[in-house]
Amino acid sequence: MNPSIDIKLLRHAAKRASQRPEYLGWVLARYLSIENISRHDLARRFNIEDSELLRLELCLKPRGESFAEDVEQIASKFGIDAGVLANMIRLVESTAVMTDLKKEEVEVDTGLLMAARARKKNRHSKHTEGNGKHTEGNGKHTEGNGNDDQSK
Repeated sequence: MNPSIDIKLLRHAAKRASQRPEYLGWVLARYLSIENISRHDLARRFNIEDSELLRLELCLKPRGESFAEDVEQIASKFGIDAGVLANMIRLVESTAVMTDLKKEEVEVDTGLLMAARARKKNRHSKHTEGNGKHTEGNGKHTEGNGNDDQSK
């Protein structure tokens, strides 16, 4: 196969891997974003060629139960520092957890605000004045004794 075609295929595969959390490509793409560095800079941190970085991205992410062994195996295959790789993975994982927690917090806060708005809206749409008359949301008064359960 033509080497330029090989690189194109590797780039395409690495791009797809960057969208799937089970691949190192996903981890490394987030690391690039967190650290605000280029792919070339990342390859230099690992002391590998850019084309080897593409191959690294195609590896599956180390499994939790055998994390250290998986990292060691990947590191030895690519000739990179296992500690650097492990630290990158842990940084991305912890950032992802914090981001997820923040999203959940925003969703909870939004729900509370929506509930407060709904309660506030219901309170203002119909209330009883001191004279026993109900005031509708449109400002019209209706007769009543202040008991909301009574039929009219």
